[in-house]
Amino acid sequence: MVTRSELDVDKLLLPDGVIAIPPPCSQRLPTTSGTHVELQAENHQHWTKKAIVPFVVLTLVQFLTATFQTLAKVALTSGINPLFFTFYRNVVAFFFLAPFAYFLERDIRPKLTLHTIGSFTLLAFFAILANQQFFLAGLALTSTLFTGVSQNIIPAITFLLATFFGNCIANCRMEKVSFRRTSDLAKILGTVVCITGAVTMTLYKGIALYQQPTGDQDKYILHGSENLHLSFKHLGLPQALQFEIGSWALGVLCLFLNCTSWGLYLIHQGPALKKYPALLSMVTFMELFGCIQVAIVGVAYEGTQFIDFRSITLDQFMIVLYGGILVSAVNLVLQAWCVGQVGPFLVSLFSPVQTLLVALMAVLILGDTLYMGILIGSILIIGGFYIVMCGKQMERRRSALALKCSTNPAGLGDTKQSDLEEPLLS
Repeated sequence: MVTRSELDVDKLLLPDGVIAIPPPCSQRLPTTSGTHVELQAENHQHWTKKAIVPFVVLTLVQFLTATFQTLAKVALTSGINPLFFTFYRNVVAFFFLAPFAYFLERDIRPKLTLHTIGSFTLLAFFAILANQQFFLAGLALTSTLFTGVSQNIIPAITFLLATFFGNCIANCRMEKVSFRRTSDLAKILGTVVCITGAVTMTLYKGIALYQQPTGDQDKYILHGSENLHLSFKHLGLPQALQFEIGSWALGVLCLFLNCTSWGLYLIHQGPALKKYPALLSMVTFMELFGCIQVAIVGVAYEGTQFIDFRSITLDQFMIVLYGGILVSAVNLVLQAWCVGQVGPFLVSLFSPVQTLLVALMAVLILGDTLYMGILIGSILIIGGFYIVMCGKQMERRRSALALKCSTNPAGLGDTKQSDLEEPLLS
């Protein structure tokens, strides 16, 4: 008999970074005796609950995230300190999640050990300090539209990182790539298409397809960022190695590091959750350790004034509350519920909806200019995203078939597996 620990089905990782709470084991691996009863009860559920409601909730989740990206751009251009933004956003999320984690998981929460604390500290560094700071920096130096599209390369980057850890590091259980499997070829092709789209958006601008009237353009560009550049000249380097990086290229680099840090978080989150199977408590501790890390960096870089409330407006404070409660906390619960209803694969397919909503808000509200290069690059990135997801779905079906054969070799009963059997990004 194959155990749950051997299958490692408890880690359900979504491309947009939300950790999903898996449903009870009885919903995923029904026994032979209870299969027909559960299927009969499932068939009697109203079709609106099984179809419309989860998709409406998923659309709401993407809308909340897209709105946060737009509001974050407004907050940055109005002068909010990124360290202040990150610190108080996660403070709000910590105090919002802590009561739920304490009461709902007090019977299953393991004791903290030094190893567990170390794992949470590493996860907090990837998910909060590095990820959120690079995201805000990239958002400030580029456009809201470009930032929204760039988030779709996270599955491709995660696949590359997992492949590296799985093939280059001994005894590491990550992605094992085989060119003989169609699923692996699809993931490789999708990754290449995603990277091609990202390079196209970075290097090719093209004609302006949609532009706000004169006076409304560049309203939400961070003042002074257009003159920001990183120079590698006058460092004693050979002439061929001397160059400068402009503000847009710096923003692209920050967004790449943002996606990379989130990919590192995803591939390290699974083993941590397996050893500490109390998801809400783990996320709450991560918020706490992330706040501590941001506070240390803020004090070292700017002193204690970076946490001074007197320097922000009411609008900026409301945006911080929005990010802490709705994005960092409520979205976690909503997306976890959707995973339990329709599975992580269908949930992942809604990620480009966020890109579409961000594009609409950026162009119509913030006055971003839609260029041909961004359009072509976004089409390639979203197309590559779906190719990677299709490859992962093929792999999931193969694993589900192998699981069915191992758990029910005689073929007794209907043990149809859902797409909850495998993590979306392992």
